[in-house]
Amino acid sequence: MTSRRVLTMAVLLSMDAASQAQRPWELLGEAEVNGQVDHDVIEVKNAGTFRTIQIRVKGGVLNFLRVTVHFTTGKDREVEMVAIIPDGGQTRAIDLPGNKRKIRTVESWYAKAGWSKGPALALFGQR
Repeated sequence: MTSRRVLTMAVLLSMDAASQAQRPWELLGEAEVNGQVDHDVIEVKNAGTFRTIQIRVKGGVLNFLRVTVHFTTGKDREVEMVAIIPDGGQTRAIDLPGNKRKIRTVESWYAKAGWSKGPALALFGQR
């Protein structure tokens, strides 16, 4: 690959990252973790299509194993998400494939823990 192509690709990637950083995050739904089960479902309240999602954790540490995005088309996207998210932290931004990205629900799978009051999950999306 020529140095000119590499430079062009680097510029395009940085422009895409800058445009993603400028798009606001919208709250799509919330769920409370109770510690008795190993997953929760967040119902999406916000209509429209989204390019990227992120789950934020508040009120405790959560050990994520995977996330499954259920689209209104009936298709699913399973994302391996092996990460320990601290109180006040968030998952990495999860890019969604295709053009029809209307989300029905998002399921989060995590390791169970003995919380007296489980953490709260908040699902955010970028258009």
